[in-house]
Amino acid sequence: MENRSIAPRVKSLNSGLLIGLIFLSLGGCRPAPQEKVIDIPVTEPESTGWTITNQGKHTAMFTLDINGQFWLTTEKIVSRLKAESPDEKAFVLKSLAYVHQLSRNSPPLTDDKWIHSPEVFLNSLGKGYCDDRAAALCRIWQQAGLPARIWRLEGHTVPEVQLQGRWQLYDPETGVYFLKDSSTVCSVEEVANGEARYFSLHNAIYPLNPENSTLLFLDKYLSQEDNSISDWYNTDIPVPDSTFQLPAKAAISCCVPGEQGQSYWFAKVTLPPHSSGQLQAPLILAQRPEIWSSLFPKTDSLYTAVKIQNPGPDTLALYYYVNPFAPGLQPQNRFIMSGVGAAQLTLSLFPKSQSGPKGFFYLDELRERLLTSGELSGFIQNILPNLPEIKDFAGLPDFFHAYLLLQNMPPAEMEIRQKAFQERFDIARKIILQHPDIEERIVRNPVFLLLALEYYGKEADVKELATFLETLSL
Repeated sequence: MENRSIAPRVKSLNSGLLIGLIFLSLGGCRPAPQEKVIDIPVTEPESTGWTITNQGKHTAMFTLDINGQFWLTTEKIVSRLKAESPDEKAFVLKSLAYVHQLSRNSPPLTDDKWIHSPEVFLNSLGKGYCDDRAAALCRIWQQAGLPARIWRLEGHTVPEVQLQGRWQLYDPETGVYFLKDSSTVCSVEEVANGEARYFSLHNAIYPLNPENSTLLFLDKYLSQEDNSISDWYNTDIPVPDSTFQLPAKAAISCCVPGEQGQSYWFAKVTLPPHSSGQLQAPLILAQRPEIWSSLFPKTDSLYTAVKIQNPGPDTLALYYYVNPFAPGLQPQNRFIMSGVGAAQLTLSLFPKSQSGPKGFFYLDELRERLLTSGELSGFIQNILPNLPEIKDFAGLPDFFHAYLLLQNMPPAEMEIRQKAFQERFDIARKIILQHPDIEERIVRNPVFLLLALEYYGKEADVKELATFLETLSL
């Protein structure tokens, strides 16, 4: 599918920049730095991808801006959110929502802290633990000139920002902040001292109670002997080069699905036969042909520009991770490509695979629903008292069977649910055997029991179980 109404606008950049950017190659002079703007409508944005192709004879070196939402630099994020905010408090709230919505709690690709850069985390990953999300938000605040720091708690990590002389806690893991009263936002130390009475989520205020306190990790704050301010998360974090480099006739397409079961979209860079040039994509490499293993020794890594060559008769491709929660195309779109060789870039559209990444189950979605609805309290008050007491993890299958009987479920559906439950229970049991200290806390946790009863018997992905267990029991 290609939209023939694409109308590019090309203009040369400031001529004063040319002195340092014009240089010679065997093929002659490189093109001057330019800016190419393409406005393009899309009828079905959710099922449409884009391809940028370098039609020139030289490597194109350019930055890319799609609707002001990709590729994001920390400076762009701050500038955009500030423009939408009447004051610093509004900016802090918008940045909290921004990081929370563009990421999910899930095991990260690496424990190395280079992923804490907002450029890496929000463009390419979108997944990580609480410390990864906290570090990205803290960097945004610091870029905006606000004093900000990170607290390490027992089993949780959160950022604080200083507004009007007061430290205030905003947790991107839960999307929540705590209040002492209807308007006073708590600091970490105030939460640890038991001063929090309410929490705010999506601009609504809710009272704290024992049930939602579990979902909000309140117990992590109360063990004050483990609470400490840490500089590690945001110290010596490299800022990646935001430049894309495409060899002549090479192309980058986004987004394409990976193998079945993967929960990422990917950007695909293709190099035609018998081609060469400089290649750089400011995204995390997910997959490359074996022929380039010496250039890219490791996947799940970020690389700077490399000289690359495809000597064979076949087109070769590399795949890079793209944040699956980042906004896609819109009904009306603007592509801005700026740099050397921008004029030789063309844009085309293609229909994305309808299968796409598997819709993984994330605790984030469940948490928000339980925090803002009566489902958890209803379970505790109306269902849990009618189920047999559960003393250890081994008793969970009988507990689940009693729950299904209580639902008056048809035998055929009950069989399907029990089969799905057993698969997830077996995996969870292995995790419990590795961490026996968490068993007692898990089986006494109504949030976990609701999760097990309602979601172990459905299509919750088995790979997320470790995260669920750790989150609910630390």
